[in-house]
Amino acid sequence: MATEAKLAHYEKSIKHLSRAIELRPGFVEAYVRRGDVYRKMGKFDLAITDYTQATSLTGRPHKAYCGRGLVYEAKGEIDEAIKDFTTAIHRSRSYDWDYPEAYYHRGNAYVTKEEIALAIEDYNAAIKLNPDYTEAYLKRGIAYTSIGEIDIAIEDYNNAIRRNPQLAEVYYYRGIAYSIKGEVDFALANYNRALELKPDYAQVYIRRGNFHRDMDRFALAIEDYNTAISLTRQLAEAYYNRGIAYGMKGEVDKAIDDFTQAIQYEPVYAEAYYHRGNAYAIKREFDLSMVDFNKAICLEPSHAGFYYSRGHIYGLKREFDKAIVNYTKAIQIEPENSGAYIDLGNAYGGKREFDSAIVTYSKAIELNPNDAYAYRKIGDVYFLQGDFDSAIANYNTTIKLNSNDAYAYHNRGFSYFLKGNFDRALTDYAKALELKPDYVQTYYTRARAWLFQQEWEKARKDLTFATEKGLNIFALFHKAYDSVASFEQVNNVKLPENIVVLLTKQGEQPQTLPKTKSLLQCPSGMGYSGDIATMLGQQDEPPQISFVSITHGQNQHRASHYAFAN
Repeated sequence: MATEAKLAHYEKSIKHLSRAIELRPGFVEAYVRRGDVYRKMGKFDLAITDYTQATSLTGRPHKAYCGRGLVYEAKGEIDEAIKDFTTAIHRSRSYDWDYPEAYYHRGNAYVTKEEIALAIEDYNAAIKLNPDYTEAYLKRGIAYTSIGEIDIAIEDYNNAIRRNPQLAEVYYYRGIAYSIKGEVDFALANYNRALELKPDYAQVYIRRGNFHRDMDRFALAIEDYNTAISLTRQLAEAYYNRGIAYGMKGEVDKAIDDFTQAIQYEPVYAEAYYHRGNAYAIKREFDLSMVDFNKAICLEPSHAGFYYSRGHIYGLKREFDKAIVNYTKAIQIEPENSGAYIDLGNAYGGKREFDSAIVTYSKAIELNPNDAYAYRKIGDVYFLQGDFDSAIANYNTTIKLNSNDAYAYHNRGFSYFLKGNFDRALTDYAKALELKPDYVQTYYTRARAWLFQQEWEKARKDLTFATEKGLNIFALFHKAYDSVASFEQVNNVKLPENIVVLLTKQGEQPQTLPKTKSLLQCPSGMGYSGDIATMLGQQDEPPQISFVSITHGQNQHRASHYAFAN
């Protein structure tokens, strides 16, 4: 796992190598070097692209094939890796030179496939070409150990130590070999030396613990096991906590990598699965997220937060029945969790079970009478039911409790708009935009109010701004009204040409239509049914997963991942 400093160094290297390639497009070594850096960063697709490009630019592409083979090996595509290592060997021979690294890496790949004889042949070739190849002696020793050739393995470990006496891993494996031979004193001496060189080498503590256990030295064995457990747990916790830090910084991919490392060190680390699930949810990789939440629940079935988050994912997938089951389970475990009631209400709303939604939101308010968000959600339900007075009453309470809730001002303004009170609507829209200037939907709803007041230039400016910010005002307008012509006829107005253009789909010709009974109306002919759900369904902030705590308290619902009115 690369440190932050090393990652910064890699990024700097990428920048310089990219510049070199820009200045000299046929610079083979730069492609290979950049591929190496991408590989170390875990950016395998980019690495493969660079290595492949390098193979096409030179008659000596052995390093590029070898580098690409390492990428395939890291991805678990061992056969592809072996093909590339083999090509690297053949291409190097074509210009009277042999490539020991390619033999070494192909040997490692053969070990992965448990083809030990072929692996040993490759290690032999690597050592013949480079007699001081320490890693090849070590790996050949491990290969011989795996097939029971212990004395030959020990000789390889001895050769590796002669060339690098500070390599703790060699002493560890030589200790295993001596242990297999029953030469316990030599085994213990090697384990001790490995720990002198690398005091946090958890695997050695486990092996030495096994040694003490087999010698009936149980106190010493337990001491070593405790140290190993402490080290692995500390590593797991360190990766876990660094993952949370990366998550809080918004570096989600790095967070996922660290949670994965934590799980490798401690496979029953429920919180690591949970937070990795949250990270996948941020990336909208919901299937992976669900796998992690399921695992977390399997490990800790009494943890309310895990059910709560799994309910969020089901909500995002619009599987509201399953969301309800999970929120209900979370509430059973933590009946005082008002946030779970909020999201349970959202799930009921998603099923259009508005009475159940109101009951559930009311329970949240009972638990937390100052929960402004719960009042807003009740207001949204009344809004959808067309009870604008009740909606306004709840938005009033929301604003009294939280005067900075831009969505409450917007929705109250929309309610006033649909009651025909345009002045009050415009006042609320202005406040919503004061609090949240990037709240694009408000520009569209305010433009509608300007249209009814025949403030054409103000309407045009708001519609133009909303369009420039990516809002599909054509779709929204035509959900509320059959056409521009219908709007004009029902409301007895003639829209200026520049506004008609904004509200007409490109390539469509404005039409004059007869007035029809099918046009949905409310006071003054204001069609609204088509866009209520759309406007309310987009009102909440994007998902914001908390990496700080796995406790889902009463405020956790403010990052709700879906709005039921969608």
